[in-house]
Amino acid sequence: MSNLLPHGICLASSPEIIGLIVFANFTIALTYFMIPSILAISLWRFRMPLPAIIALFNVFIAGCGGTRVMEIVTMYLGGRRYSGQVAVLVITAIASLTTSTVLVDVLPRPHKWIPQDGS
Repeated sequence: MSNLLPHGICLASSPEIIGLIVFANFTIALTYFMIPSILAISLWRFRMPLPAIIALFNVFIAGCGGTRVMEIVTMYLGGRRYSGQVAVLVITAIASLTTSTVLVDVLPRPHKWIPQDGS
């Protein structure tokens, strides 16, 4: 896999396209990293219910941001970085499957996950 070329070589004749792709991926990655931060602060500050689900969402969303960052890395560096991209994709896939599985369990039985404090 180390002999694979970076994506940027294929797009070298169109530098404006490379810039647009990098800008779009960077912007999306930035928002993907901001969302879990906001959720974590909200969980801590406002004592939101379902901390397990919010934690799963955070891992999933941060993984999505990581895939965008790896798109930028492989665009310029290629080679062995493709293995890192695959690792981030696998982590994101596991997080998304786990999150959706938990949500399917929560929706019909919210009382199982939402703390009952008597109020």
